Amino acid sequence: MSVTRTMVDVNKLALTSSDHISVHVKLPAELAMLCKMTNVSVCDACLVRNCSHFCTKDSYGTAQCSCPSNSTLGANQKDCVDPCVFSNGGCSHICSSDPDTYKVTCSCPEDYELDDTGRRCQLNRVECQDPLRQVYDIITQKCVDKCQQVKCEHNCIVNTVTGLAECQCNDGYELASDNLQCTDTDECAVNNGNCAENCTNSIGSYECSCIRGELDTDRHTCTVMNPCASENNGGCNHICRHLAHKSSMCLCYDGYVLAEDKQTCISKCMEDNGGCGEALCNLTSTGVVTCSCPSDSIMLNNGTACAQPCLYPGYELDMDAGVCRSLCSTPSNGGCSDGCEITPSGVLCSCPAELELMTTGQCIDCPEGHRLKDDVCKVVNVCENGSNGNCSQLCVHVAHKEYHCDCEDGYQLDTDHRCCVYLCHINNGGCEGTCTVNQGQVTCGCASGYVLVNSTHCRERCSVDNYGCINGTCVNHLNGSYACQCDVYKVLDEDGYTCKDRCYIQNGGCNDYCQLINNIGVVCSCKTGYALQDDGLTCTDVDECYEGTSGCDKICKNTNGSYTCSCPPGWHLNTDGHSCTDVDVCHLDNGGCSHTCEDLIGLAYVCKCPVTMTLMNDTRTCIDKCQLYNGGCSHKCNVNEITGAVSCSCNSGYVLQADYSSCQDIDECAAGTASCDQICINQDGGYTCKCHYGYYGYYDFGYCSDINECDNKDNNCSQLCHNTDGGYYCACEDGYRLSTDNHTCTDIDECDTTDMSTRVCGQYCTNVPGSYNCSCRTGFSLVNGNNCTERLTFWNVQEKNGGCEHLCNEMVGAYRCSCRNGYQLNSDFHGCSDINECYNENGGCSQTCTNSDGSYSCSCTHGGYKLSADGKTCHDVNECENKNGGCSHKCANDWGSYHCECPPGYELDLNNRTCLDIDECLSHNGGCDSYCKNTMGSFICSCSDGYSLTSDYLSCAGMLCLTDCFTPKRWVGCLQAQVIQSVFKNIHCYTKCDWSSMSYEVMSMWLAHLYSLEVPSSWFRYIQFPKPNLQLMCLKFICSFTASCTVDINECTKGMDDCQQLCINKPGTFECSCNSGYELVEDGTTCTEIDRCKKNNGECQHVCTSTSAAAVCSCKSGYQLAADKQTCIDIDECAGPATGGCKEVCINLEGSYRCECDDSIDICLEGYKHMPITGQCLDINECEESNVDCTPDEECENLPGIDGKYRCILKYLAPIIG
Repeated sequence: MSVTRTMVDVNKLALTSSDHISVHVKLPAELAMLCKMTNVSVCDACLVRNCSHFCTKDSYGTAQCSCPSNSTLGANQKDCVDPCVFSNGGCSHICSSDPDTYKVTCSCPEDYELDDTGRRCQLNRVECQDPLRQVYDIITQKCVDKCQQVKCEHNCIVNTVTGLAECQCNDGYELASDNLQCTDTDECAVNNGNCAENCTNSIGSYECSCIRGELDTDRHTCTVMNPCASENNGGCNHICRHLAHKSSMCLCYDGYVLAEDKQTCISKCMEDNGGCGEALCNLTSTGVVTCSCPSDSIMLNNGTACAQPCLYPGYELDMDAGVCRSLCSTPSNGGCSDGCEITPSGVLCSCPAELELMTTGQCIDCPEGHRLKDDVCKVVNVCENGSNGNCSQLCVHVAHKEYHCDCEDGYQLDTDHRCCVYLCHINNGGCEGTCTVNQGQVTCGCASGYVLVNSTHCRERCSVDNYGCINGTCVNHLNGSYACQCDVYKVLDEDGYTCKDRCYIQNGGCNDYCQLINNIGVVCSCKTGYALQDDGLTCTDVDECYEGTSGCDKICKNTNGSYTCSCPPGWHLNTDGHSCTDVDVCHLDNGGCSHTCEDLIGLAYVCKCPVTMTLMNDTRTCIDKCQLYNGGCSHKCNVNEITGAVSCSCNSGYVLQADYSSCQDIDECAAGTASCDQICINQDGGYTCKCHYGYYGYYDFGYCSDINECDNKDNNCSQLCHNTDGGYYCACEDGYRLSTDNHTCTDIDECDTTDMSTRVCGQYCTNVPGSYNCSCRTGFSLVNGNNCTERLTFWNVQEKNGGCEHLCNEMVGAYRCSCRNGYQLNSDFHGCSDINECYNENGGCSQTCTNSDGSYSCSCTHGGYKLSADGKTCHDVNECENKNGGCSHKCANDWGSYHCECPPGYELDLNNRTCLDIDECLSHNGGCDSYCKNTMGSFICSCSDGYSLTSDYLSCAGMLCLTDCFTPKRWVGCLQAQVIQSVFKNIHCYTKCDWSSMSYEVMSMWLAHLYSLEVPSSWFRYIQFPKPNLQLMCLKFICSFTASCTVDINECTKGMDDCQQLCINKPGTFECSCNSGYELVEDGTTCTEIDRCKKNNGECQHVCTSTSAAAVCSCKSGYQLAADKQTCIDIDECAGPATGGCKEVCINLEGSYRCECDDSIDICLEGYKHMPITGQCLDINECEESNVDCTPDEECENLPGIDGKYRCILKYLAPIIG
């Protein structure tokens, strides 16, 4: 680069400064040197810049203007602008600033003062005498009690911390969502009101009741009376089973049945001998009835009769007839095939002389040369005559009196055919060396140093095929060993046989290359970039940068075996990989500008912003005008996309003030625009409706309805309740009067009077609760229930109406009184009283029933219902049919009410009737990549120049020329996001990117810059160099950014993540996460289920089961889970009436239990003993006792039975009963 190309005209620089255009000046090295040589002061960049306040220079001489913290640079980028010019400095009224520091001071007009922010004005505040409980009302200009402004239904207090009035409710109530009214607390909804069983909620209270048992004195616990727990076991003889409160039933042990008294248990053997007939009836320990015989008898086939056993051998008992029969008289002939005889020892079988007797009693005729042996006819064997057939080893029987000799393995029969000779004793087994016999076969062997050849001959080891030595020589040693030997240039491998080149063994000890040279041996050498050390083996890296052999122009970085060249900021590495070339400032990081960088005269440049944005103090960053102090607006800030003008607007319920920036609340209550029925309370941005005491409000619709206290049991009237508008009053039934508390009714004693004029009965009066009964003396009859008259005769019944109050019905010889509809006959059978139809199923009314004299009527609770033609049923009123229910859009009818709805893009106003447009652009820019414009009920996204909306109508994509993404940071952002989907194609750039005169030099700088950013070299294969004087091809990006590559891409919504479950987008990247119950593994994408039992067994004492939600603990058998759901506690199986199923004594153990017997109770029959562990009765084996009287010639046999008998048995005599 020559001096003439980079020289800057000083006059032009001065002219540029006076025109307020130049922003940054960078002096080239040649010009800086010239200024230093000529000592020209105008070359100072700050003098050229001429900033109004502060000027700084960086290490390259670039000048930059800056302002105090409260001010920003103006459009000329050198003069600081008064902060009061922009958004009135954030002040609501008067703004002033210090000319040096630009510190903003806000002030207010008369009768106003600054609030706590120091920027907003409010009316002068008046301090009240009691500031805690009082507040100044700006309308009445008086101090009023805070609780007077809050219409609490119950109580009101002032919070000493916040100073606000708060409503409190009586016990049994809780504050409603409006924080004014009190609603009943449903105590039953929380832990069932601590009730053991049933919990019934009531207005202001609740009540516990029991499903089983009686309510305890604490009014919460239920006590169940268990008759089985009494001393008499519920009157049961065996088992008492508790059924319910004060109820039980008796059961019997197995083998027993319940007697007629349903309490006593009797044995099944006591009824018809248990079905055993003449036999004995036994009851086992398990309750099973078994039939048996005495120990000296045998049970016959019928199972119910016994017979004495046969005492003599040779006889058997007929199990059907019960008599003894001779075995020789039976069809089996005593088991004999021929002769049968009974002897003292039993049956004796016999055969004719020519036959032989088998042990089975059968007779058999064996062939000639055979004898009976072990019940089989066998040939007579000479080998078994004791002489072994004169054979020395083996004698083999062939046939009758025929045999031959044989030898064991390893032996051979001699010529005498009787003696056996060892195989190695015959000609040494044919072996030249040693002879051994193994499994009958001869094996030859050789002495040390020799090997076997042809299975029998021995040869010296190395004489046989060099004995496996490869590329070497086999050498025998005197001790019989051998070894493979290699020449001087080879070495023996680990296998002990192969001789290899020394370079093949551990590379000859060389670090890199190994070469074997004759007469020299191993010679080592190194790879390029490495040097051989003095040891002739090791290679170390050559530092080309230190030795100055790299050829790098600016920066050299040594690497293992090589080096890399790079350039300092402001320079590009050329295609030769060594030299550096200076870069245009705007091409380097876009001059640091966030948006547009514009070149000026010389090396200066200026940053510019879109019309809707303004430049920050750093003179590089553009920010939306509404993002800076919200554009001075107190609520909403809007920027005109064409002119860039800022305008303010207010939220619903507010109006814009004369300063066009502040918003003031609209008092809908004072303006009369609120739709409240009774009480209207203004709030910031809206209002709320309230109702007077005695009314409940449909606040969503603005009207109040009377509360029918008589329906919700809040009235506390003991008898009758009458609802009034906004209240109610109590009344009493006839015969009762209202007490002074105006709620309780007490009985009137109509008979308690001595004044005859006030007496209710003509003669006798008897007071009863709520009424009285009149009676008469003998000869008189009661008339109209009160008066007495002489008893009427049959003939004057019609004349006196029979004394009936309503109707008199004549009968034969008598009469009967009756009443009109709606009345019932009194106990005097003459008078009539009104029937209260409302007491019986509410008179059939679906909502409210009102009784009247002789009749009743039905009504509905509020205006949302209307009485049907049947006069009883209330049906819903469709308010939407009348002027759409007052809704601006859609009206939806509900049962007894209705509500308004809005279409998509709208939301209900505070009056819950009017639909207002939702400004979607205020929330996350409506999801738009670039620009968002609100419309009625919707919004529209748009893109910057050169971009267009994609198919989702939110994202922007388009063509960016080389210069637009030249900035390194943006390149890296794009590459890291992996959104480059196509590269250079034959598409012309936009007119603003005219590269028709671009040379290879610029392209090489761009490539060098990518290389300095360590871009993967594999990407360079996509780049094609344009031919000279041709349009440079552009790089096409399919990215999700507006004007640069720095806008974040949501990889989660575009399917660019590889998360297994959840994807969380983050600036410039994304992060994987997992659903509840799973955790991320080391790869950062895969989720695995959390083993919640892995750590400390999930805090479980016994068994832990891991689920997706938590670790679930359980217990081993015999334990149950404690209240902490982790610890296991022992189950007391013996507790309760079941007593673990034990018949007598139950002993609890840790994790188990055992049954034992009460030693004072003998439950086993004679001859049996009780087993404590199993609870069974086992037979006593008397034969094991020492007092058995059997003789030494006798054997004791135990006999199970009731009497515990035994018997002594001889081998052939009849048994003796002991």
